[in-house]
Amino acid sequence: MTDMRSVILSVNDQPARNHLLRALLEPTYEVLLAGNGPSALQMAANSPQIDLILLDVLMPGMNGYEVCEQLKTDLDTWDIPVIFLTAMIDEAAEAYGLGLGAVDFITDPIHPSTLLARVKTHLALAKSRKTLVSRSLELADRNHSLEWTHQQLKETLESRMQLINTVSHDLRSPLTSISLCVGQIREGTEVLPPKAARIFEILAQEANRLNAMVTGVLDKNRAESLAQRLTLTPSRPRQVLANLEGTLLFKAEDRGLRAHLHFEPESLDAQVMLDVSALQQVLFNLVENALKFTDPPGDIGVRSTLQGPAWLLEVWDSGRGIPKAECERLFQTFEQSQQKDAQKGWGLGLFICRAILAAHGGRIEVDSDLGKGAIFRIFIPLALG
Repeated sequence: MTDMRSVILSVNDQPARNHLLRALLEPTYEVLLAGNGPSALQMAANSPQIDLILLDVLMPGMNGYEVCEQLKTDLDTWDIPVIFLTAMIDEAAEAYGLGLGAVDFITDPIHPSTLLARVKTHLALAKSRKTLVSRSLELADRNHSLEWTHQQLKETLESRMQLINTVSHDLRSPLTSISLCVGQIREGTEVLPPKAARIFEILAQEANRLNAMVTGVLDKNRAESLAQRLTLTPSRPRQVLANLEGTLLFKAEDRGLRAHLHFEPESLDAQVMLDVSALQQVLFNLVENALKFTDPPGDIGVRSTLQGPAWLLEVWDSGRGIPKAECERLFQTFEQSQQKDAQKGWGLGLFICRAILAAHGGRIEVDSDLGKGAIFRIFIPLALG
């Protein structure tokens, strides 16, 4: 149809009735006529452009109910809206027809304005329904495509991460061997020519730098993996701090250090969303760093308090400190405050600590300066309610 008018099929065994309906509808719609049920089914099957069917209930041979039932069981015609036209004023008959899939019932006497209004309404509803189905199918197709793309990207990223991990681990072994060999040569030779001494010094520095880079790559991959595996549950800070006192006192005493613990009681039972195991790893990593980088007879400590809407956990020490300019870089990959830290190591890695805390909705900060010790502060938001 060039004018894109909606097509209506009128089905009635009375020709006069059919022609009356055509005269009423044709100024607005294209109207097709069928005089019985079989003809109507054939026209509906062979005319995919039919948009609505006006169907008489009482017809000889195949009645309107039977026609409607067959229309609704055919994949090609099930979605064509059917309006029953009948002289029967029977609530049960109407309910039966609607149950077969008809969209409306119009009883005699038919008022032209009512018929036109209902036809217009059901054509609009059918058009909206088709548009919705079409868009739903389009969205389902796009969603399937996105899911496939996501799966491909996930598999690619996992493969790359596995490759990076494998290569990084494989690099560590020869790097360690190079560092040990260079160290032994430097220590085993009493007097080296200045040029040779300088070459070995550069070799040692570059081996340490490469080792720090490999560690950074591994830390980044571990951070992403850990953050994905976290399970946050309603918890209390005392669960994270359990068993810390005995461990800290023992290790501090073994290194000739003094340990200090200060836990405000109200902070221990605050409600927070935590992965307790992951946060304990962060805490013990910071404690280990404090122990490593504090010389005897120094001090280290842990404080637990509440600060506004957050639980504040502090790990502090009186060790060598970190230059102000290096404090922020300390949480980045491939960074350590001093080259010799590559030999001491940083446990989980501060980059990983930051990633774990970010997954908790928290953050980590450091306050330090060279020769003045360091304070690492962890902020975890309190649970609502």
